Amino acid sequence: MLDINNKIVTVLNNNNNKDEQDRSLLGNKWIQRTNNPENNILNVLNNMSIDDHTYFYEPNMGNLSEYMSKNRVVDINIDHEAEMTKYKELAKEQLPNLQKAIDLLIECRDKGYKVAVVGDYDADGVISTSQLMLMGKYLNITIVPFIPNRFIDGYGLSDNIVEQIIERNIKLVITVDNGTTAYAQMDKLRSKGIKVIVIDHHVIQDDIEIDAFVNPYLYSGDNIFKNVCASGLVFFFINRVAEVTGYDLNLKYLIGLASIGTICDMVPLKDVNRSLVYMGMKSLNTYKAPWIRDLTNDNEIQEKNIGFVIGPILNVSGRFGTASLSLKLLTCEDDSYKVI
Repeated sequence: MLDINNKIVTVLNNNNNKDEQDRSLLGNKWIQRTNNPENNILNVLNNMSIDDHTYFYEPNMGNLSEYMSKNRVVDINIDHEAEMTKYKELAKEQLPNLQKAIDLLIECRDKGYKVAVVGDYDADGVISTSQLMLMGKYLNITIVPFIPNRFIDGYGLSDNIVEQIIERNIKLVITVDNGTTAYAQMDKLRSKGIKVIVIDHHVIQDDIEIDAFVNPYLYSGDNIFKNVCASGLVFFFINRVAEVTGYDLNLKYLIGLASIGTICDMVPLKDVNRSLVYMGMKSLNTYKAPWIRDLTNDNEIQEKNIGFVIGPILNVSGRFGTASLSLKLLTCEDDSYKVI
């Protein structure tokens, strides 16, 4: 075993030894890179097939934005509100079984049944669960949330959670951000007469018997929703529920939550996701839930606030066991979160 203290002494006693001075305390040799940073920038621009480099060194950002838009590096003139309207319409077609899932939900509401929502312990899974809990509050549906314990249940719909659902006499289960590969657990639920909706974005590996499977990979044609994370899919599901029922489901807050999930799940920020994040962050800055306001010190919410402050806070409780604290935070629309 390397004795760090002796190594320090060795370095101090060999000040004149250039080789020792160029090494770390663990004996690793430091090597100074000689790459020119400007060359690295030029390589990136060349790889993007951008020949005119002057705009990238020009302090006038107006010219830079104009050039980037002209060369389709990024479309700065996109109307995200119009795009989102288009995506909401496309969701009806490209998210198979969306209407079937809504019909099952409304049937349970009309009969007064409780609905279990099984999420995941990461930010996207917890946000998806919170979105459905808030929807249930607005629709007067009793939502029973289940977030798996990372160390007890593992990922997704575990046998332990299935047994709890059966014991509570729940008639409908919605899994979000999981369920696509829970074959045995789905069979057990269906054998007890419990209906199941799966809203998931993971790749389908095999056929699964469930009542309503909302997964973009089921769509045979080109599908712009295949890169959308679970909280994004849940937003489009709830948006359609709002259209069908006519209820005000606070979509402005829910799309804000979807933008947080989208950034935290690190899905490609293009097409649906780009407009979802743009509209979601705009909404978060307009309607600031107290917990978001405090976490950001009431500053403007940007990607860095979500990626480096909000996201890690939502992730941490699930990584250490249960994500119930994050779930409580997300579903607090007033100052009551301060006593969590």
